[in-house]
Amino acid sequence: MIKIGVALWVTLCVIQISFAQKVVYNPDYVSKNFSAIVTKIEVNSSATILHFLVKLPRGNYITIPKETYIEDASGKGSKIYVVKAEELDVGVRTVIPDTDELRYRLCFPPLKKEVRRINYGESNPGGNWYIYKLNLTKNGRDFLKRYDNSKIENSVRNYRKSIIRYKNKENHNESALLINSKTTLLPKDLPEQLFGSWYDKFGTLLFIATPDYVVLNSRVQYYLNIQETGVLKYQIETSFNVIEILSLKGDVMTLRTNRMETLKKGVHLQKVPGRLQGTWLHGEELKQIRVTEDSFLMSDEDHEKAERIEKHHIDYISTSEGGTLISFVLYHKGTYKLFYVRQVNGNYELYPRGRKDTVYKKVNTTN
Repeated sequence: MIKIGVALWVTLCVIQISFAQKVVYNPDYVSKNFSAIVTKIEVNSSATILHFLVKLPRGNYITIPKETYIEDASGKGSKIYVVKAEELDVGVRTVIPDTDELRYRLCFPPLKKEVRRINYGESNPGGNWYIYKLNLTKNGRDFLKRYDNSKIENSVRNYRKSIIRYKNKENHNESALLINSKTTLLPKDLPEQLFGSWYDKFGTLLFIATPDYVVLNSRVQYYLNIQETGVLKYQIETSFNVIEILSLKGDVMTLRTNRMETLKKGVHLQKVPGRLQGTWLHGEELKQIRVTEDSFLMSDEDHEKAERIEKHHIDYISTSEGGTLISFVLYHKGTYKLFYVRQVNGNYELYPRGRKDTVYKKVNTTN
């Protein structure tokens, strides 16, 4: 009976299901460590189907392990494993054909309706190939393709249970095992206390860490590789930097890039302060930004022409301790970007990262 049930489910997965709830093309993601591209995801009440494209010289090969999985990127629920593949066989080496590319589909059980992002992983004996936070809410674009992923190590090893057991035994000295090993992590495996806004002794905001990216040297940087080098010690390779977390104790962190800094964690803003909400204009031109408590509405023309407005969601807000500079991380079509508000002679100016000459000034309104 069990075999009959599995066969029936696979048959439903293979056929084109007319009542599919959602199809996402070229979904956005945050980071990955292999060359395959997800070109489409089908999500319906019977199955979750990922469409892949791999471009490699002919004669190379790929293998999809039986332990390949997807999971809710929010951390809720458990992994669900591949049930069937099309254009290749699970667990079998597949050679790249003369076309130098291979297209295939992987079929998984259905996801819960509330899942908005998923992680994809291939559990190999030596580690994982992964794609982190595939977006199921809208069509996107591969915004990491401009970065050189060849720097990423060839696998992401499973999080070390032995280290967790070691720390749980209240050992304060690092064991030889821990010192001599480097464990490769997913961004979600980093400790929660790392995520937030970090300031130097002068109250200057120097570092922002989130599960999706970091902000350092006025750049949004994406995770490429994360190595655990000790107890609460990490080496983080991003699209622009190698960041060493040398210590992390409560709200104090020692960080090293080109120099060593001891930083203190501060509180970031949950929404845009009321004084900054409203319309901002760029010079005498028609370019304008309307700032709400959770988004930037950008337009090159009158905001009455709604079809010309681009909505950029505010993902993160932080401020210098003196409040003279406020940093905004915006998300739009798969890309995170930085905007700043600075206070000059009691007035506020809004500008994009690296473009202090492109200044937007607040339109004052009176009742």
